[in-house]
Amino acid sequence: MNSLLKYFWEKILATIPLCFLTFTQSQVDIMYGIIYIVMLDTILGMWVALKYRIFSSHHLSRIFNKIGTYGIAMGSVWIISAVEPELFGWVFRYVGLFIIFTEVFSNFEKLALLGFRRPGLILAKLNSQFNQFMKLDDGPRDDMAENILKNRACDKKSSFDN
Repeated sequence: MNSLLKYFWEKILATIPLCFLTFTQSQVDIMYGIIYIVMLDTILGMWVALKYRIFSSHHLSRIFNKIGTYGIAMGSVWIISAVEPELFGWVFRYVGLFIIFTEVFSNFEKLALLGFRRPGLILAKLNSQFNQFMKLDDGPRDDMAENILKNRACDKKSSFDN
């Protein structure tokens, strides 16, 4: 009995966090997917910024905001799915997939702005701005690309100001 109670509080303190730090393989795969797609988005964003000469540390620093937001979202849904896996086990997967699809469309936008045709054609079916963008020649296309990039920056600023 004495050996069972030895280090009792240390065992309790170690057991609680370790119970919550177990991820399923599916959850690990989703986290790797998010990390990979955000890294790809950052690289493509730098490429677009260099091409259109709008590279700045302020634009690059938004990656930390994105990582923080996604981290809080995934941490929150992971807690829900860890506490009640039978009822909320699906939440982690679908929030993760939503984030991945959000980043995929962001990557398609950047690829279209870089001149890749297929992603632009897909976006043209979903977004009227990219529909116009894909129909333009190279000179006016560059002007419209800069306009798209400026509007995205203004939209993001105004959403934070409110």
